Amino acid sequence: VVANFGQHCAAGAEHWTLGEYSRYVEAYWGAVAARLRSQDQDPAVSPDRRTRFVWEATHAMVVARDDLIGGSLDWRTNPRLTLFEQHARRVVEKMQAEFGTDRVMYLDAFNLTRPMVEAARGDCGHFKADNIQMALSQLLLNLLCPST
Repeated sequence: VVANFGQHCAAGAEHWTLGEYSRYVEAYWGAVAARLRSQDQDPAVSPDRRTRFVWEATHAMVVARDDLIGGSLDWRTNPRLTLFEQHARRVVEKMQAEFGTDRVMYLDAFNLTRPMVEAARGDCGHFKADNIQMALSQLLLNLLCPST
């Protein structure tokens, strides 16, 4: 399972505070932990069939060349997304301590996309360059299917 939430939580329609975001992250990972513990206790689920989770960090916000920020109430800024992602990463690290890094993984898409925010030529906060999407997809596959 690959999961993330962050961009829309900070966007114009939602405007979550860090506290609200933190509560949702904690609740989400609480449900994940319950699922992983249940599988650990179920003798019918062999270790190689247990669910693995990847938290793909929120992508950095591209520099908007339209009225995305100035003409709207959008709060997706990189400092705000940094705070959101720092909290999410701490929660993931707790999960990794309990379940291991082979079952709970972290893809740091935020810091990987951050150097590209000026060159991305995205629209409305989206990276359009294929090479960015391909690089993130390759990193995700490397996490899920490591070479031996």
